[in-house]
Amino acid sequence: MAVTTKDRGPVVAGARPVAGSASLILLRWGVLTAAALPAWIAGRVAAEGAARVPHLTAGDAPLPLGPLAALLRELAAPATAPALVLDQVLTAGALSFFDPARAPDLSRGFRRRVWRDGLARFWAFVRLVGQGLLASAAAAGLVRAATNALRRRGERAEWTAWSLELALPLASLAATALPVAAVLAIVFWAKVVTVADGRVRTRRSMLIACRLVARRPFAALGFFVGVSTVASALPALALWAWRRSPPGGPAGAWARAALVGAATLAAAFLWHWTVRTGRLVYADTRLDDLRAQPDAPFGWTARIRGILPRRAGAARPPAA
Repeated sequence: MAVTTKDRGPVVAGARPVAGSASLILLRWGVLTAAALPAWIAGRVAAEGAARVPHLTAGDAPLPLGPLAALLRELAAPATAPALVLDQVLTAGALSFFDPARAPDLSRGFRRRVWRDGLARFWAFVRLVGQGLLASAAAAGLVRAATNALRRRGERAEWTAWSLELALPLASLAATALPVAAVLAIVFWAKVVTVADGRVRTRRSMLIACRLVARRPFAALGFFVGVSTVASALPALALWAWRRSPPGGPAGAWARAALVGAATLAAAFLWHWTVRTGRLVYADTRLDDLRAQPDAPFGWTARIRGILPRRAGAARPPAA
């Protein structure tokens, strides 16, 4: 059964916590904390001296943000794969839990049911992520090829250094970010479609997600990209604040831990907002035609076989 949000738009309604929201936000916060903890501990030991801005004492210059981010990324690499797996499972379970057509079931063991429902959709989500990676790689490759062609043309035409070294890389970055952001949004909405309709054909879900993004660009594309950008910027803001804060001994360590905890908790809430909004947007009655699309294969293999010439000796249909 499809429902609509009468009093407020789905984006606004998605930010309002409901029964079970606090538990899922804390679960998400735990996943993010577990993923960031190895890098935080190791980074504090390995980069405490060089990464920070000296305060009231002479010392070496702080480690630039680029090398520091690369260092923390390498330290967090062992926890990346488990965190990605847990993220897919928890997102699938949350999408199932926040079904707007039924009241949240908070009976005993509902957290186990969230994980169970997420595991049931795990491989479908893996296929969707794989399709998104292929599409993103193709878009990035096309932009890189176009950028290289423009650079060669600019070198022959003696473009200015500003155009070749600044304007062209920035334009290439923007041209890469736009299609990649669109692909990420489509993959998310394909996950919503897969869970909401109980689909198993992920390519069909991707096609429906493309049509949904085209029909609801603000809620489906603008909202997702905006919230994802803010959620991605929170760790960078926490890192910047850590570098600018003076050493404070145990009190400073607790303050930095609280800062990281607050950033990850805010990111967990943004994830909850995105998941709830996804279910509310797709439950709109104006999208009934999309939900009515059959969960059937496209039949490309049969069409290709029909086009290819028959092999010699293949059975032919009897003549009329």
